[in-house]
Parts: sequence; structure tokens; C-alpha cells
Amino acid sequence: MLLATSIILLVLCIVFYQVTLTIPYNLLNDFHIPFWLTLGVVGGVVAWLIADD
Repeated sequence: MLLATSIILLVLCIVFYQVTLTIPYNLLNDFHIPFWLTLGVVGGVVAWLIADD
């Protein structure tokens, strides 16, 4: 049971990383926006969404 939960959490983390960082970075890379700025913007949006609940 613990192994299955760990695998599910690992997959969710990878998907979350792909959705929140890789895709916006690839889109913003066309405008030559650096990765640290993308990370800051995405982190701010996620923090705002969590705090808004």
C-alpha cells in the first residue's frame, strides 16, 4: 500500500512539474524570458491560489 501511494505521489509530482514549469517555460522561452522569472511567476500564482482558499 505504501509503495503504491509513493508511486502515485511521484507521478503526480512529475505531472505537476510538467504543467507548472516546463510548459510555461517553453511558451515564454519564445519571448526570451528567463527560467527564474518563470519560476517566480508560477510560484506566485500557485501561492496566491493556495492562500485564496
